[in-house]
Amino acid sequence: LLALFAGPVSLDGVDLDRWVAQTEHASPAFLEELIRKAILLAAEQNGTNELASGLTDADIERALAELIQFGGKLTQRLLGYGTDDTSG
Repeated sequence: LLALFAGPVSLDGVDLDRWVAQTEHASPAFLEELIRKAILLAAEQNGTNELASGLTDADIERALAELIQFGGKLTQRLLGYGTDDTSG
């Protein structure tokens, strides 16, 4: 799904096995938003609002941090991240 949502954006600089394992219980909507956010952050970092090359692990890490840490519990639940947690 990660590659599908990336579309024409190269994932050559991404350890897909790592991200598949880390997002194992995430919904397809969360994965789509993760990739969308990573592409936007990478383009912004380039300073031209265009993606200079493909995504990297660092781009996905930043996107994941924003979605999980800054999105709050509601965002996590709406996007399906960590839904197997029975504590909350």
